[in-house]
Amino acid sequence: MLPDHDPYSVTIGTMPLSDGGTLYYTGAPLSAGPLPAIFYFCSTGEESLGQDPYNQPVTYVSEYPLRVFSLSLPYHDEATDRRQAVDLWAQALQQGIDPLTPYLQQVVDAIAEVVAKGLAPSGKIAVAGLSRGGWIATHAAARSPHVKAVAAFAPLTDLLVLDEFKSLHDNPVVQAMSLNNVIDSLVGKPLRYYIGNRDTRVGTDNCYAFVRRLAEHSYSQQFRSPPVEFIVSPSVGHLGHGTTTRAFHSGAQWLLNILGLSEKEGGYP
Repeated sequence: MLPDHDPYSVTIGTMPLSDGGTLYYTGAPLSAGPLPAIFYFCSTGEESLGQDPYNQPVTYVSEYPLRVFSLSLPYHDEATDRRQAVDLWAQALQQGIDPLTPYLQQVVDAIAEVVAKGLAPSGKIAVAGLSRGGWIATHAAARSPHVKAVAAFAPLTDLLVLDEFKSLHDNPVVQAMSLNNVIDSLVGKPLRYYIGNRDTRVGTDNCYAFVRRLAEHSYSQQFRSPPVEFIVSPSVGHLGHGTTTRAFHSGAQWLLNILGLSEKEGGYP
């Protein structure tokens, strides 16, 4: 068990994975048996779950009977400044190293392992993420049959929008990792994105374009009212790439409703 100390505002536990990785979690002890779960992605596992303001969704759901799990994003443990981790992704890809495909498989395997160990029922698992973590969460929702829904805050939806990836248009891994390639696997899964009206880091327009493609494809697959939502609010933070406490809490409440743990208003009044 990790110590409960500054800068972390919640107690964080660890669970070794069969592939040698470490899964971080908050909530009931693992010995308490199966509970609904949220996998939340933002930075390192500790920071995603324990550091304010990134962990606002985690603290919001802390009074409910569920666990929140997280895996450290690629290279975030190695980056002294977490903001430089995406640059490390791009540098690795330029050198012919793929840090993304194995990581996404690790996420899918971790979700399956949680189910196999009786820690969460299949279909009672949601994923959520902030910024690049939203991109990871969306891929996880598409790739795992156990995931019911995805909520993302200021989500990255296109790697090529990032300044660090401008020179990687022709990179086969970047092309393969496009969220457009997994749209079919997202049909029918509730999805809600929150973003600022002028986010120039991940692109408000790019995020909306992805949601529209998903909605149109869902409609073509006989979903007459696709469960796909796009919520825009005034931008905050550097490059308009920030998320308000209100948006974090709204998304967390929506996930509680999806998982059957609450019936409070989950919208964005």
